[in-house]
Amino acid sequence: MQGRSLKEIPVIEVLRDQLITTDISHSGPSYVMEIELLEKLGVKDVGEALKYVPGVQMKDYGGIGGIKSISYRSLNGNYTSLQLDHLNIANAQTGVLNLTSFQLNGVSKISFSSGQSSDVFAMPSTYRSVNTISIRSTLFQKPASLRLELAQMASTIHAFSSGGYFSTPIGKSWHVGGQALTRYGSGEYKFIYPKSGSEDILSRTNSELLATQGRILVGYQRKRSAFQLSGSFLENNQQLPGAVILYNPSNDQQLSTKERDLNLQYQYQSDRWVVAATSFYRFNYTHYYDPEYLNFQGYISSTFQQQNKGGGLIVNRLFKKLNERIFAGIDLLSSRLESNQFNSAPQRLNISSVVGVSKWLGRMHVEGNVCGQIIWDRTFIADSSQNKIYRQLSPYLAVSVLPFKDERFKVRSFFKHSYRVPTFNDLYYNFIGNTSLRPEKAYLLNVGLTYAKSFKDSRIESSVDGYFTRIRDKILAIPTKDIFNWSMQNLGLTEAIGIDISFSYAYHKKDWNFILTLSQNMNSTRDITDPLSMSYDHQLPYTPKLTSSIAMLPSWKGYGISVNGIFSGKRYALNENIPQNLLDPFVDINLGLEKEFSFGKSAVWCSAKVMNVLGRNYEIVRSFPMPGRYYQFTLKFKYK
Repeated sequence: MQGRSLKEIPVIEVLRDQLITTDISHSGPSYVMEIELLEKLGVKDVGEALKYVPGVQMKDYGGIGGIKSISYRSLNGNYTSLQLDHLNIANAQTGVLNLTSFQLNGVSKISFSSGQSSDVFAMPSTYRSVNTISIRSTLFQKPASLRLELAQMASTIHAFSSGGYFSTPIGKSWHVGGQALTRYGSGEYKFIYPKSGSEDILSRTNSELLATQGRILVGYQRKRSAFQLSGSFLENNQQLPGAVILYNPSNDQQLSTKERDLNLQYQYQSDRWVVAATSFYRFNYTHYYDPEYLNFQGYISSTFQQQNKGGGLIVNRLFKKLNERIFAGIDLLSSRLESNQFNSAPQRLNISSVVGVSKWLGRMHVEGNVCGQIIWDRTFIADSSQNKIYRQLSPYLAVSVLPFKDERFKVRSFFKHSYRVPTFNDLYYNFIGNTSLRPEKAYLLNVGLTYAKSFKDSRIESSVDGYFTRIRDKILAIPTKDIFNWSMQNLGLTEAIGIDISFSYAYHKKDWNFILTLSQNMNSTRDITDPLSMSYDHQLPYTPKLTSSIAMLPSWKGYGISVNGIFSGKRYALNENIPQNLLDPFVDINLGLEKEFSFGKSAVWCSAKVMNVLGRNYEIVRSFPMPGRYYQFTLKFKYK
């Protein structure tokens, strides 16, 4: 598509020579991560990549097929939308996507933003989300020539993956690409269970995995228009490592998942207009089996079939300066869930709309939008139907100022109201569902500073953001005996106050390169519902007050070393902050060595990692021990 001639404004520059780059043109916290640098750290999926974003807390249940979900500034995963090549990936059943399913195979970059999406192709439902994860694949853009990559990963915790992708032009206007990945292994690893009172070494079992996923995309691009037709599938069969019970660390539960997606996209871009339209159909089948469930049958076999279909349209009117526009759009999502555990099949129709503006007023940038949301829920009980209707308008306003012309310094702030309706599982799932749940209402305020400056051989970037969040009727999910069953509850009123700090430094000179990234989050998130409650003014479950990350990537003549670490402060597994619910702080440090060998248009990349160098067992979620020290090896063949 043709580019636009833009009148420059003082801050546009966003370099891609750092592990995590602060997008200082954004009105709220926004970060871009390049895949080549993430791979050097041994990152395997999107969930692991986001650990380096300040303010992100990860829930990881261990095991090679373990579920990963994020919380950002104490907002659970339902407030974060995920886009794959501008397409929203929705899950009406749980509202939260398992980020383990989004591997880095075929990914070119990952972006994370809070406040409002800056993607002009984003659908209206994206704007109602507080946070957005954006994944850009190598298949989406037409390549100049054939691109091919094959990869093999192996580790000493019996986890393996084999995959690759290709993308090639066809004539002047067409291109086609495909990717596939298989993950497999027993996932067995040793650990020491701290509650046993001894140093006995146990084995984490029942973690076998066989997962195959693939995607194919056909694209047409000519002049100002582009079409993409894509389809994907996922077949996942795994054992579920349950909560470790003293002297019984095994588990016999199994989970099978099948997913099918079909998507059609259209984009039009000119000097004045950007238009995007999408349509999609998604099918998801889940089978959960527990052969030792204590009921009349002596087992449980639950099946779920979810269908999502819909589409959307957004129109942007662009102006002379970058990021100046007015926009409006509407999209629709129709969902239906069937299960042998339900007495009825819940149905939901979700209509989202947005009207917004982005305008420069001298050195001040103002953004605002209003999102409308109407949701119809329908369930059938006996011979009658029950209907619920949710309606909400959610405003967003952001103001940022550039005090100086030459220095890349910016003051930014935003206010946002967000509204979250309980998911199908929250409401109806027989073992955890709570039909009395009320919708959440969140009020967010962010004030921050960003600074970036380039020197002769180096560049620095930094940001500091303070935030305040108030949530009424917060829907809280507490894991119980395994990673499939939860307990749902409303907390009347919660408040979060915190600070995010990030710093990046990049140095390049001749054959030497050095990259350093630091992040820090300080977070106080309290239940302030009832002064007479035992948990009043206590930190919410699984919310550490302090988290930090560090990544260093020195390299010389193609030889690279990676050092990265994550620190998480103490947390509590339940609402009351008492010693019985305490989870100890942990540190996870990884060390790696890598080298790329080039042969004309081809290259072979070799990597060896020592994961969890300290060898200390720790738990992110109570009774779900993570692996100790293990080794990971990766071999890639690239053709460009």
